Amino acid sequence: AVYTGRNELGQGLRTVIYNFLCQAFELPEQRITLVMGDTRLCPDDGPTTGSAATRHLGWSFWQAAFQIRQDLIALAAEKLEYPAADLRYSHGYVVHPSHPEIRLSLAAMARDYSPAQNTIIDVEVALPPYIDMGTLNVDADDIVTGNRKFAGDFHREGTRYAAIVVPEYHAHLTKPLSIDTSGWGEEAADYDVYENRYRKRTQVVVVADSYPALQRAQSKLKVQWQVPEQPEQLVAGDALRDHATLSRVISDVGSPEQALESAEHRITESYYTQHMSQVPLETDTALAYQDGEDIVLRIGSQAPFRVQHSAAFALDIEPERVHVISAPAGGAFGSKAGNSVGSETVQMAVKTGVPIKHVYSRKSDIQHRGRYKEAVAIDLCSGVDAQGQLVARTMDVFQDRGSGTERLYALENTRTRLYDCEVQVK
Repeated sequence: AVYTGRNELGQGLRTVIYNFLCQAFELPEQRITLVMGDTRLCPDDGPTTGSAATRHLGWSFWQAAFQIRQDLIALAAEKLEYPAADLRYSHGYVVHPSHPEIRLSLAAMARDYSPAQNTIIDVEVALPPYIDMGTLNVDADDIVTGNRKFAGDFHREGTRYAAIVVPEYHAHLTKPLSIDTSGWGEEAADYDVYENRYRKRTQVVVVADSYPALQRAQSKLKVQWQVPEQPEQLVAGDALRDHATLSRVISDVGSPEQALESAEHRITESYYTQHMSQVPLETDTALAYQDGEDIVLRIGSQAPFRVQHSAAFALDIEPERVHVISAPAGGAFGSKAGNSVGSETVQMAVKTGVPIKHVYSRKSDIQHRGRYKEAVAIDLCSGVDAQGQLVARTMDVFQDRGSGTERLYALENTRTRLYDCEVQVK
């Protein structure tokens, strides 16, 4: 069995891990159990972001597998009373190459094998000959047949559906002034107003017995909102520079300005992106229910332990009392690294006393979730010599974290600066 706090986001991480382990242990995937994103069972490996899980987590599993292989050979040497140097690991057995009848299986050694916890693995890893274990996409069958379970596919007896009413203008300063349910008629729904401790907002929540009933009730509910007198503006394009303050210098090597002045050719370029919201196929979704004194939260998250802490903060309880079970996420692209839907859903479940399933509509997913990629401006200045070789470059990046800009080229003269861009709201 293998445990990791990282999660499957549709990027194929489960298949990557299975391939590493099947190769390292020379076993078919059916012999390996992988548990991901369960805060009661798995270690906190940090959030699943970009391709870092493949690069770092996969290699760690590879090293750990070879450490276990060495441990098993040492254990088998004691049991078989043969020198460890004479034994080999092969397809789930420790064997004597010259005497195949001398062997011990993993099952035979399992009860006596107790690896040290949290050890620093220091193994000289040599890539073994390739063995085709037939490990393809381990989730392909479930995906194409519709049998893969996402957060919205889980259900509890007595579950009610809930949604947060989102105003046309949405900001943390927005508050409800009046609520009119006269259009509901006989609709089996109710609403509540509560202070979201985690998001620091006053929110209107509608609850119904089915998702269609919830959608009907939402569409007929009339809320008058108090909105800020001066809304915050989203600044883009050339205007970004007017609100910029230097955040940090990524690199400053050599004399870039002098090298640009003396270059044979000097090329100045500016690039722009707009504000963008991630649109994963699966909107933010969660199911929360009480389990004795604790609460269980099923959610597709990039960071289940972060969700655990935010949910615990919202309820003002210890994090250990929130059991997060992360289902595979139907896409994320960074939008499910914080998952405010988790803290919202646990508060609704505790407040109503029944299991609550909270499924964002596409509108809410973009408008209420509020996670977006800010507009970015990038100014580049490149110097080229008479032979066409790049000799200097400066880069100023406005309103971006600058990932991947540390050293684009190994130049003797280069500078990269990051600028924050904030608009003051009066």
